[in-house]
Amino acid sequence: MELPDDVVRWVSLHFNEAEREQALAKLQSAEIHTSEPASPRLLRCVAFSSRGNLKLLDQQIKKLGRDFRDVIMGAEYTLDAGKPVRVRDFNKPMDAPSVTPGRPSAIPDPLRGKKYISLTTLRKTGAGVATPVWFGEEDGKLYVMTRSDMGKTKRIRNNPQVRVAPCTIRGKVTGPEFPAIARILPPEEHARARQAINRKYWMARIPLVWARTDTYIEVSFE
Repeated sequence: MELPDDVVRWVSLHFNEAEREQALAKLQSAEIHTSEPASPRLLRCVAFSSRGNLKLLDQQIKKLGRDFRDVIMGAEYTLDAGKPVRVRDFNKPMDAPSVTPGRPSAIPDPLRGKKYISLTTLRKTGAGVATPVWFGEEDGKLYVMTRSDMGKTKRIRNNPQVRVAPCTIRGKVTGPEFPAIARILPPEEHARARQAINRKYWMARIPLVWARTDTYIEVSFE
C-alpha cells in the first residue's frame, strides 16, 4: 500500500535522515489484527504517536496489530478530568490546519488563556525536564522567550519534540498534557513572538528585566 503524501512529509520532518527510509518501510508494512493494511487514518495515528522515534514507532505498530482502537485513542484523544477529549482528527491529512468548528486556532482549549504552561523538553536519554514558563498566543501557536544558554534551548536544538500542560507558577500541572513541536525562531521572527508575549504580561514590557533574553521559541500543535 502506498503511503499518504502527508505521512511521508511528516516522517521527513520528524525523523532524522538516517532513519527515514526505515520508518517509511515500517509504516508501509503496518497491519491491523486482521492482517489488513493499516488505513491512512491509522498510519497518521501511528506516525504521530512515534514522535520521530523508531522504538516508539515499533511499539505503536505492535499495538496496531492488537487493537487499532488503542492507537486512535492515544493519538487523537487526551484526558481532561479523567474523560477522553478529542483534540485531533487524523481522518484529515497531518499537515491540514488543526481547526475545528468553534475553535479559531489549533491551541488546545485547556491551554488557552492560562498564565503559565509547563514546557517539557527531552534529554538525549529521553527523560523529560519540565519548566514553568510565560507564553504568548498567536495564530494557533504559543511563543516562549528564554536565553540561548538555558538547558531547555539546548534540548530543543537536539530534539524539537516537547510536551505542554497548564500549570501554576511553581510548575504544578493543573490539566492535560499535549505533545507539540518546538522551533527556535530566527532573529527576523523575534519581534512577532515578543509582541505576542508583551500583550499578555505587562512585566515583559520592562526592557531591563529581560535584557538577557536572546531566544524565542515557537510551539505548534499537530
